[in-house]
Amino acid sequence: MQSRLPILVFALVMAAIPFIPGMPPFWIVLLDNIGLAALVAMGLVLLTGVGGLTSFGQAAFVGFGAYTTALLTTAYGLSPWLTLPLSLLVSGLLAVLLGRRGTVMTHRELLREVWGPAHSDSSHYLRIYMGHLRHKLERDPARPEYLLTEVGVGYRFTA
Repeated sequence: MQSRLPILVFALVMAAIPFIPGMPPFWIVLLDNIGLAALVAMGLVLLTGVGGLTSFGQAAFVGFGAYTTALLTTAYGLSPWLTLPLSLLVSGLLAVLLGRRGTVMTHRELLREVWGPAHSDSSHYLRIYMGHLRHKLERDPARPEYLLTEVGVGYRFTA
């Protein structure tokens, strides 16, 4: 616990900064951008430094998450903080589909992989997120070429 104390103190100080009276909004936005860039940099350090592998595919998933957050914030007026879990789910769903390219994944498999075992019967979530992914990836979402629906079974990613 002693080694985590400085990290906990830092997190509490950073969380309290927006509540300081007279704090310019520009500084808060700047600190947010620095924090996001630091997270991306730490992810790359983990991949290249610890794992010894370079994966630029990570940038694609960061882009999908950022696009989801931007779309939900600007088009639907949601708080950026509320959209972060949603963007993680969209990125996770795409990662699972890409990982099993060409094979049909049942609704239950996708739900279990992305949302966890407690949501394996909530297929309405899946339809909503597949619609979001199709709007991002497909030229014509009404006639998908990449994210195909296997009626009554699930979804398949083709490339």
